[in-house]
Amino acid sequence: MHPILVPSLLTQPLDPSPAAAQRRDSPQALHKAAQDFESLFIHMMLKAGRESVGDGGIVPRGSGERFFTDVLDQELGRLAAQQGGFGIARQLEEQWKGAVTHDGNGPSSAP
Repeated sequence: MHPILVPSLLTQPLDPSPAAAQRRDSPQALHKAAQDFESLFIHMMLKAGRESVGDGGIVPRGSGERFFTDVLDQELGRLAAQQGGFGIARQLEEQWKGAVTHDGNGPSSAP
């Protein structure tokens, strides 16, 4: 059985305190969320591309090789997003910037 990679966001309890809300609404958190989304998008695109090609080898792929290529695709997606990727993270940050205030009072009334 292979370990399941779970993002740290899903393993940590949600802290309802105002200080925690301010950290979640910070520009750094917005940037990280946008990069994480782009990383996931690139990972899924690479995975779909690999699946469309098929095995096509003399020796069938084992579960270890499938697991390794999935982890490799995750890492490539993360690195690509950090380097600017396709610009998805940048566009998301621009779009979400109006929905997050930086004073810790919650979402703004911007569309």
